[in-house]
Amino acid sequence: MKTLKLTIVALLLINFSFTSCQKESTVADNEGAVEASETARTVTTALKTRATARGTAGSSSTGTDVDNNLEFDFCFNFVYPIELQYNTGTSTTVTSSTALLTLVQGLTTTQYITGISFPFSIVTPTGTQVIRNETEFQAAINSCDTDHDGTANYQDSDTDGDGIADTDEDLDGNGDPSNDDTDGDGLANCMDSDDDGDGVETQYEDYDGNGDVTDNDADNDGTPDYLDNDADNDGVADGNDNDANGDGQDEDHGNSGNDNDGGGSDNDNDNDSGSDSDGDRISR
Repeated sequence: MKTLKLTIVALLLINFSFTSCQKESTVADNEGAVEASETARTVTTALKTRATARGTAGSSSTGTDVDNNLEFDFCFNFVYPIELQYNTGTSTTVTSSTALLTLVQGLTTTQYITGISFPFSIVTPTGTQVIRNETEFQAAINSCDTDHDGTANYQDSDTDGDGIADTDEDLDGNGDPSNDDTDGDGLANCMDSDDDGDGVETQYEDYDGNGDVTDNDADNDGTPDYLDNDADNDGVADGNDNDANGDGQDEDHGNSGNDNDGGGSDNDNDNDSGSDSDGDRISR
């Protein structure tokens, strides 16, 4: 009987020890360690700069703007909550993009972010990714290179490589180019190789060849050709225009009558490939 009792006690002790180890292991797996992170400082500093620019332009930032800026500069959004650490050694838990905006707006030259708790998750265009350490965090932001020129977005003054600086693609003048989308395709102009969605890439709409895409306005309507999906106002999208009359001008160069039939291409019903045999100013 005494032996049986000792056996039961021993089994209980073993079970208790195993359960305790399991609990400790689970807690350890779920607890992230705050580590020094230059990347965390880079990201929060960039967000601070964007928010300050909007404020200077008289436009208030929102949590949505923070999300847009993260996607624009770094090609990801955080999965909240995340824990960040200040240079003073204190930590704070950020539970939303709105809370992150509040945090970055309060950053100064004497109080800034120097650490983050690993692991954490981010959402990228290809799905959710777990960031386990500083090396992976740095790799994530460096891989964000919209124009594939070898310079990460957050260091690139012309993110989409279209010849127009990102600052010049801030069309609404609110200090943030990430919300200007002329063709409404979901890509900000500063990340869109074809800003007006006309089928002609922005970099190729420098029709006078002076190296400045922004000063071309074939139909003189006040909208530069690279933002005008019908640059010659002929009713045909620039990407569908062609050089049918062999005069060396595509319609998107300002040639409104491309078959020399006496009528503008917008009056033709044959895609400007014929001639005006009866003089009615419409080619057949």
